[in-house]
Amino acid sequence: MKYLALLLLGCVVCAAQVTNPGTCPVVVSVAGTDVPLQSGNHIVLWFTNQSSKTVSGTQFKLVVLDNAGLRYPVSDIYYAAWETMPGAGGLVVKPARDEEKYFGPTWRNMRGVEVQVSRVFFSDGTGWQPAGNSCSRIFMNANFVHDMRRWNTQLRADWNRTHPNEPMPGGSLAAWLDPKNDGWR
Repeated sequence: MKYLALLLLGCVVCAAQVTNPGTCPVVVSVAGTDVPLQSGNHIVLWFTNQSSKTVSGTQFKLVVLDNAGLRYPVSDIYYAAWETMPGAGGLVVKPARDEEKYFGPTWRNMRGVEVQVSRVFFSDGTGWQPAGNSCSRIFMNANFVHDMRRWNTQLRADWNRTHPNEPMPGGSLAAWLDPKNDGWR
């Protein structure tokens, strides 16, 4: 019973760290640290610009979570250095092998990632930074496929609502959202 109480307390603390993404100009929708692609496992971040401005760059702070719930800052900076129009999304993909080298054998114990939007640069020259740990979300690797499918459903519903007479565009985003492709294995 004591362990159950500690586990419940840990879940409450983790849930308290997830803030309202409505206050953040960029929101991470799906993330994972062991997404299998053709060239090996990758760290993947899907994000959306929910501001009314064009974003010219976004910096993300990542902390990986092990199977005991302990947190470890990653070795690298994760950055999207391209323009993202209002309402549009983006994808950051990096090979996991760099973090695997950094963490050594403990990397295989990593079960999730906390992603914080740490800085947003707008094309008009302005910028945004969160207060404290706001704009932070936790993603568990075991939920990646479920999270992708849920997000895919939301994206398609949003597209159909705003473009009722147009098919969803093709290209790389549509390919990634197809469950038969790499990001779903």
